[in-house]
Amino acid sequence: GEIPVAVGAQTTSTMELQRLAQAAEEIGASFIQVSCPFYFNHTQDDFYEHILAVSRSAKIGLIIYNTFWTSAEVSFGMVERLIEIPQVVGLKWATKRSVAMEFEDVVQTFSSKLTVIDNDLLFPISHMLGAKAFEVHLCNHWPEWGVKLLATLEKGDYKQVELDMIKEALPYYRLWKKIEQTYTVGDGFVDKLCMELIGL
Repeated sequence: GEIPVAVGAQTTSTMELQRLAQAAEEIGASFIQVSCPFYFNHTQDDFYEHILAVSRSAKIGLIIYNTFWTSAEVSFGMVERLIEIPQVVGLKWATKRSVAMEFEDVVQTFSSKLTVIDNDLLFPISHMLGAKAFEVHLCNHWPEWGVKLLATLEKGDYKQVELDMIKEALPYYRLWKKIEQTYTVGDGFVDKLCMELIGL
């Protein structure tokens, strides 16, 4: 109850998602993070029905996770529909970049209506356009870095943010890429390795 807690609730099953939402609500979580169902092809309407069903099963806040590794990305038009659901309070964005600037368009258009979480490492751009949260894996083992990032963003010193990203964050992401190319894919393994190295 002292701080808001979000619970990951990725699943291909709408019924399971409803159970996860109810369980998260029962343990006192503030939000669940929900992605488009994976493995199976679905339409935008299928995803909307998926979210609508969970919103009717629990009063918990919903953070929509737009990722490129599920079967479909959340479109601008889908965001327009989703923000009409009262429990949809956040949008975490991690999709491949394109010249159409979908991310920038979504942040600028919807950041006053929900919390946009930048999971694309575009922190100066997203902050300028209204994003309020930032996915930073380094914070799992170096929380002070995240505190510094937020302070620098709030000062509007976007050049310094980029310089810090190159000098301090890039080595971590290079290690991540090397491990993915050599051993396995995902993100938890790098977080766990770094946490173990500092005794966590």
